Amino acid sequence: MQRLPAIALCIACMLPACAPVEGRGTDMRCVVDPSTGQLLMQAEWTGDYLHGEFRTWYACGEPREQGTWDHGLPVGVRTRWHATGHKAEQGTFAGGLREGPWPSWYEDGQPEWTGSWQAGARHGTWTHFAQSGAVLEVEQWELGTRLSVACIEASP
Repeated sequence: MQRLPAIALCIACMLPACAPVEGRGTDMRCVVDPSTGQLLMQAEWTGDYLHGEFRTWYACGEPREQGTWDHGLPVGVRTRWHATGHKAEQGTFAGGLREGPWPSWYEDGQPEWTGSWQAGARHGTWTHFAQSGAVLEVEQWELGTRLSVACIEASP
């Protein structure tokens, strides 16, 4: 797994307001929307790598993403939200790879997908839901290879 250097994220955020603030052996860097003063990103860095808590917010102030990094690799629980405040997805990283259950939800909070990852690859049963809650399809995966898919016609 390739580690992400700090400069890549700062360029990716497309806001030149990243500025280090020294403390505790790491740098805390923040991105603020210059027109509103709204905090958009707050992250801890060690050298050139994300290391510690990483959080982002939408311009409206609602949380967008939260997770933890270890020397440039994502680790632990990662949560993303829709701008409505409902969770978009949540799962765990281990050694930089997705691991275990990783459900996702529509903006209204209804389930969109359920499924698990193993060593960064889809594995086991993945179920895709319509916003109504009806099952649209069920897929079977084995370490990143889709073995089968059953499409189910959703009722109106």
